[in-house]
Amino acid sequence: MREFARGEVAPVAEELDRTKTFPYDIVRRLGELNLMGIPFPEEYGGGGADTLAYALAVEELTRVDSSVAITLCAHTSLGTQPIYVFGSEEQKREWLPPLCAGERLGAFGLTEPEAGSDAGNTQTRARLEAGEWVIDGAKQFITNAGTDISGVVAITAVTGQQNGEKEISNILVPNGTPGYEQGEPYRKMGCSTSAASAWPPWGWAWPRARSTRRWPTRRSALLSASRSPGSRPSRPSSPTCPPRSRPHACSPIRQLG
Repeated sequence: MREFARGEVAPVAEELDRTKTFPYDIVRRLGELNLMGIPFPEEYGGGGADTLAYALAVEELTRVDSSVAITLCAHTSLGTQPIYVFGSEEQKREWLPPLCAGERLGAFGLTEPEAGSDAGNTQTRARLEAGEWVIDGAKQFITNAGTDISGVVAITAVTGQQNGEKEISNILVPNGTPGYEQGEPYRKMGCSTSAASAWPPWGWAWPRARSTRRWPTRRSALLSASRSPGSRPSRPSSPTCPPRSRPHACSPIRQLG
């Protein structure tokens, strides 16, 4: 990674930052070098390495360009990781190969205009109506969501109540879903090469399962639902997601019916 960072990233980093250009060629090369899925199993197209190898790779990229580093980090830890840890086998087979190959970028939609990045204060709502997820809300500062190769965003949304506490679930939303649009990219003081954009307030329906009538190649996916404090169940081991005191980020899968 050090050789790649110095030889291929460093020479173009200043120009990319000055022009605020997303590094598509660098992401493509990272995919070719099997670096877009470092901590995930080879059977899903990943690098089969561990957290230490992933951390060292990020460190070497950050030495020369933090924008490229955050693109890799958001893609790996925020976009791809939830699918690997909490996704069904079908979801893993569908999404992990193109994500690990760098053909598509993953993102995580947590931050909101009113709630900030406080998962427990999520305002976005999702409900099932006639077999479809109807989602209402807005997100912002979604790294990797606004590029030509963005593939999927795992958003947080309130899906109900459990013991008087919000049930906050993660729902996979592929880019191109009818009914929502991305806002303009942010003008930032730093990390100008990294793509971060907002989702304006939207309300749209998303099929609960594959349909041959509407959006035949699309599928919604409920990855997980949070538990109320004090009743947090066990979760599978994860190469990049350590145990946390709050239940919102790491919780067991709840499959669709």
